[in-house]
Amino acid sequence: MTPETIDGYPFDHAGLGETSLRMALRPEGVDLARLSDEKWHARSARHATADLGGQGRDRILARLHAALKSP
Repeated sequence: MTPETIDGYPFDHAGLGETSLRMALRPEGVDLARLSDEKWHARSARHATADLGGQGRDRILARLHAALKSP
């Protein structure tokens, strides 16, 4: 992804951004009850929302659309 795509969205692993993307794309794959504060990289996932995930999805799709359109 380009810096413009990444800027303004918390793309991460197992945290807020990735969990939000999962909630938007495959909500049945998200079980917030399994979150643990012992895993520092996942602590921000408690604040994940499908709405935020939709914003990330839209950024990714816009980038893919632009890439496919360019010569």
